[in-house]
Amino acid sequence: DTFWLMAAVVEDVLPGFYHPSLIGVNTDTHTLHDLIPIKLPAVWATLEELQLERASLCSVFVSWFMCLFNQLPSESMLRVWDLVFFEGSKALFRVSLALLKLHRKRLGDLRTAVLQ
Repeated sequence: DTFWLMAAVVEDVLPGFYHPSLIGVNTDTHTLHDLIPIKLPAVWATLEELQLERASLCSVFVSWFMCLFNQLPSESMLRVWDLVFFEGSKALFRVSLALLKLHRKRLGDLRTAVLQ
């Protein structure tokens, strides 16, 4: 059963994410990068002040997406997995934007530390 669940994730739920070229995950991380200024302009302003390059920011998103947010506490991670199985990669965008919005103040604190 575990094998077939993993096969479904790789082939159907997140196609291209685990392909040798990583085309699926690269497309989605760059899409998320482009969504931030539209959906979260205050977060985007903070990220711009940090002068993070696109590649640096997208590498964070890749780790979120490839591991399906296993960095979160177990209960939260399992909820994200439920959403991914139900909605596909759309859930990855929603969770990512929610995390960025939730931690906006921490990003601002980081900006203050970097600029000092």
